[in-house]
Amino acid sequence: MNGISLILEFKEDLDKKELVGTKCRACSSVSVYPNFYCRRCGNTNFEKVKFTGKGTLITYTVLHAVPSRFKENAPLVIGLVELEEGGRISAQLDASEDELSVGKKLEAIFQKRDGRILLKFKPLGGT
Repeated sequence: MNGISLILEFKEDLDKKELVGTKCRACSSVSVYPNFYCRRCGNTNFEKVKFTGKGTLITYTVLHAVPSRFKENAPLVIGLVELEEGGRISAQLDASEDELSVGKKLEAIFQKRDGRILLKFKPLGGT
């Protein structure tokens, strides 16, 4: 698969509420976001990998000053999540700062907003 088809499929998969990434056929490096080449070895041949959506919080930040379209959701919590299958993704966290700590187990959730599916993460087992 080439990079452009992977980008289109990534968006289609999100619309189906699935988190799908890529695995390099040469070195087996896993990436959540589609790439035109492998960042580890430079290869351009990938296969799709379906993620469970479960991972570990690596770090996070709380944004109090946000763009106007996000003011109703302020403060925004953004985190870096390492997925169980490999690969890292930054996403909005559906949790308050009090509910979070580095190393916390998270799971992906999909929410519809303005006709689009947004990927977020929440504490595993949380509501």
